[in-house]
Amino acid sequence: MSSIFYTDTGKGLPVVFLHGYCETSNVWNELRPQLSKKFRIITIDLPGFGESPPLKYEFSLEDVAKDIKDFLKSIGLKKYVLIGHSMGGYAALSFAKLYEDLLLGLGLFHSNVFEDDKEKKDNRTKLMDFIRENGVKSFIKTFIPSLFYKENINALKDTILNLKKSADQTHAESIIQYARAMRDRKGSEKFLEHFSKPVMFIIGEEDISVPLHKSLEQISIPRNVHVLRLTGTGHMGMFEKPIESIRFIEGFLNFCRQNH
Repeated sequence: MSSIFYTDTGKGLPVVFLHGYCETSNVWNELRPQLSKKFRIITIDLPGFGESPPLKYEFSLEDVAKDIKDFLKSIGLKKYVLIGHSMGGYAALSFAKLYEDLLLGLGLFHSNVFEDDKEKKDNRTKLMDFIRENGVKSFIKTFIPSLFYKENINALKDTILNLKKSADQTHAESIIQYARAMRDRKGSEKFLEHFSKPVMFIIGEEDISVPLHKSLEQISIPRNVHVLRLTGTGHMGMFEKPIESIRFIEGFLNFCRQNH
């Protein structure tokens, strides 16, 4: 869909970045300038976030993946690396299941290949009810800071404030629909066992959203795996450890370029 908002910088191997829940493509602003010196970096606002219009119906992550595929085709991309942060990783996994042949590599940045357990599903349902009753701002006020390791919050208070301001502009129905889509997604373990392309994991040791034991469990699944384990980091390594993240992503992308 040409209506999707995106940035397109640099030349070379195409790399598409997908942001997470209640975020926009701006979360990649720390990484984009450096990475675009060596690669073609495309960042998009997922439907319903930032400047991209929402999907018009109750949708699944597969529907989001189809929208992404149509958009990338419309700008002339044929094969590329897809990297998703958190919920963007869920969308990337859905994309990989549908369009594996289009991918040169898959990156999961603080994301999770497993289906939600019952407690997590129940929490997502409660979240949907909370937003209906209390609105977006009440949710965002506590949600955004919770993504960061507590020891980093003071140093990154301006970043957190900007993320809050951006997330506050999101329509409540978009947040609700994505919560439903995440709740209802299936696990990707079986798929990744047979996925032949390189897979990148960036994990935070202090990540509350994707606990360390889950991250360590999932990195053993793919055949061709590349892992960065960040100490003193929560769910937002692009802000909490940008230099380490950039260096690792560059290495992963060089590997993808050399091995496709």
